[in-house]
Amino acid sequence: MVNIIVKDLYKRFRKKEVLKGVSFEAQEGKITVLFGPVGAGKTTILRIIAGLEKPDKGKIFFGDIDVTNIPPQERNVGLVFQTFALYPHMSVYENIASPLKAMGLTQSEVDKRVKWVAELLRISNILEKRPAEISGGQRQRVAIARALVKDATVYLFDEPLTNLDYKIREAMRGELKKILKERGGTMIWATSDPQEALALGDNIVILYDGTVVAQGEIHEVYNKPNNTIVAKYFSYPTMNMLEGVVKSKGDVVVVDLGFTVMEIPQAKLSLEAESKVIVGIRPTSIGISLTNKRGIEGTVLITEVLGSETLIHVDIEGRRLVIYVPEIFRIQPGNKIWLLLDSNQIYLFDGLTGKLLHAPGVPHG
Repeated sequence: MVNIIVKDLYKRFRKKEVLKGVSFEAQEGKITVLFGPVGAGKTTILRIIAGLEKPDKGKIFFGDIDVTNIPPQERNVGLVFQTFALYPHMSVYENIASPLKAMGLTQSEVDKRVKWVAELLRISNILEKRPAEISGGQRQRVAIARALVKDATVYLFDEPLTNLDYKIREAMRGELKKILKERGGTMIWATSDPQEALALGDNIVILYDGTVVAQGEIHEVYNKPNNTIVAKYFSYPTMNMLEGVVKSKGDVVVVDLGFTVMEIPQAKLSLEAESKVIVGIRPTSIGISLTNKRGIEGTVLITEVLGSETLIHVDIEGRRLVIYVPEIFRIQPGNKIWLLLDSNQIYLFDGLTGKLLHAPGVPHG
């Protein structure tokens, strides 16, 4: 197994420049997540690593070997797409075995590997069935099994859980992390779902508009997003962003948000009065009260019940905030609610550049 080094990739499709100098390294034994919104360039990068696309500029290395111009069949890559891409006329066994037969392995070796990966993914009982006879979750396991069975140098996963029901996705995330760790190798997992990234990844590369905007250990990047783009997209639920104005400087920064004034004692920043800032508040950092009229009054707009959790959308003097509740919670639109904001959980970003100025527990000078 080897590290994958992606160096200064550029790619254009007709008039659209999809990749603009992308560089990162995926470490052996780690799950590296390629994260970003739709159109950020994730699939294109995976296809270039696999050899299915050629970069206009840049190189791909597997360890010390430059594979940029090596044909895909010689790269020994296991690839799982968002669509299952199973052969409908073949049984599950035959689908999993197909890459092994293409490699010219003996029947006994094919049987051995298929049995191993089927047990690993708990699909031994469906080997004789065809894709149309099994569930979506089972078809996804078959697609993953077909990639893992190859004993590849590199494994690439292109949003393979996107088309599954959320309950199946939740169940498979933790299970897949364990399986991928047991399998070993160099793995890159592309997703636009921050929950999936946090559940599966060791390291992360965040893409936006064809460029890398952040990379590093996944929880470090999550807890200390270097700008508003990273904070907005790599957050679950999406971080609340509020425009504010600094009213004092020194050991205690005071920010006027219009509907309230907040002291942020940990933010020891050299900010001039009247400087524009963006205050970031995670929905998980906002408390609520329904009866005790303390805190900031707001009006409920809608509630979203997502499985076993709820997002409450609240209007405060024309500003919209989202609050996370880790349970099923129903409250009617139009009802009053009081929000409790913890000043120790506030992020501050420069109002002009979007650059991170302060993260909770991480004073900046």
